[in-house]
Amino acid sequence: MRGASIRFGYRITRQAELIAEGHTLHACVDDTGRVSRLPHAVRRLLGT
Repeated sequence: MRGASIRFGYRITRQAELIAEGHTLHACVDDTGRVSRLPHAVRRLLGT
């Protein structure tokens, strides 16, 4: 987790065999589309 973004990693398995893996990157922006910090409530929910 960074100031304005968070990355989630994924691993999909079937019977202990890796089928696929990947990630998504999510960024926070304000009403004008400018990058903004992750809200404290979100950071707290994610355990940081």
